[in-house]
Amino acid sequence: MQPNVVDVVRMKIIKVVFIRNCAHARLHVYGAVRRNRAASDGDALGRHPTTNTGERDDADDECGDILAVSDLRGKNKEKFSYSELADLITKVSKSFKNYGLVKGDVVTVISENSPRWLIADQGLMRLGAINAVRGINSPSVELDYIIEHSNSVGLIVQSKETWLKLNQKEELKKRLKFIINLEDEEFESLISWSQFIKGVEKENSQNNVFEKDNLQINDIWSEENKYKIWLDVEIAAAQAMEKLGYIPRGVSVAVKKKGKINVKRIHAIESKVKHDVIAFLTSITQTARMLAWKQPFI
Repeated sequence: MQPNVVDVVRMKIIKVVFIRNCAHARLHVYGAVRRNRAASDGDALGRHPTTNTGERDDADDECGDILAVSDLRGKNKEKFSYSELADLITKVSKSFKNYGLVKGDVVTVISENSPRWLIADQGLMRLGAINAVRGINSPSVELDYIIEHSNSVGLIVQSKETWLKLNQKEELKKRLKFIINLEDEEFESLISWSQFIKGVEKENSQNNVFEKDNLQINDIWSEENKYKIWLDVEIAAAQAMEKLGYIPRGVSVAVKKKGKINVKRIHAIESKVKHDVIAFLTSITQTARMLAWKQPFI
């Protein structure tokens, strides 16, 4: 079917429109993230944790358990802390790479704002890929035009209903590297969100087994492994002190569950306090959110 005059005019402005909407959507979601962090952590700047690797790691270390995004209106009603968000973005980025996505590739994303939209967006940008975004209420002719003229190699849709709106489905199945459904429901040849995540989780599990079986002498004597041993000792000491009543019960469990080794952070603290053990303990209590233990000079 040939497009009429109105369709032709609409097509000519789509390139400008979807670029503008892409910028607007990011500002909308990131603004919410900034407000959440500012409210929870007192950070007036509200820097977003996933704009680049450095800021993401800092936010994960310092604000791990703080709520980053919350889907109040969507179907899934999902909530993610900064740690969970960073972990999912990493998984999604690896999964995109496994499907053959490379720097400079374009992926069309047809969806409304949601945590999954944000995670997919950041996973794409982590690889240096580009996403052409559009809302689900856009006419089919616009969506078809965007997919074709952006030279997209992949497609992400909000739901099967969004997918069914498209007119060139069979051609897209043959041409695109992947078609992902942001819902968990399996439909036709679409990759559901849960399948997309589980694929890389399975790969990570296999890699972890391989790495464990091939642990080298250099790994044993690494700084990270040294601090892991220190952490085991501190947890055991905390358990003993709890039994003696020297510290509140639950401290050892909190440290064991939430304490993370960050060699870079430990070095940064040590440069100020000039003591390796104090630097190690300060870093652990911060990541474990044991705020009462923080030193005033850090």
